[in-house]
Amino acid sequence: MVLVLVPPNVVVIARRDLSLALAARGDSRPWFTNDLPEQRPADERFVVVEQMDQRRDNEFVADVLTQFRIYDPDQRACYDTAELINGLIPTLPAGLEIQSTEHAGGPTEQLDPRLPGVRRYLVTWWLTAMCEPV
Repeated sequence: MVLVLVPPNVVVIARRDLSLALAARGDSRPWFTNDLPEQRPADERFVVVEQMDQRRDNEFVADVLTQFRIYDPDQRACYDTAELINGLIPTLPAGLEIQSTEHAGGPTEQLDPRLPGVRRYLVTWWLTAMCEPV
């Protein structure tokens, strides 16, 4: 049998660890993966984490381009949360599932045509994880 290695679900790991880190700082907004939730929170404050791309230079490690979309109707609060998330991402390797991080961009403000009047900031990082046998 051939050994097949795949990366763990980096988006789920990042969501779990960063939502806990924000909650410890008093921000308990909901986090979602991959797309806008069908039923959004009434206050329009939430974060979406999505895998944008993946590169593998070898079979043992995967770099996952991960984007964090921070939504908040209050522009200043939205930016502050994006800055906090941007500052927390380099702490992800402390959990041992993410091996390293590399900043790719942001925080960058961008309007979302699906949510008029709600601000969003994008924060994008390469997150590196060891592949696991399946």
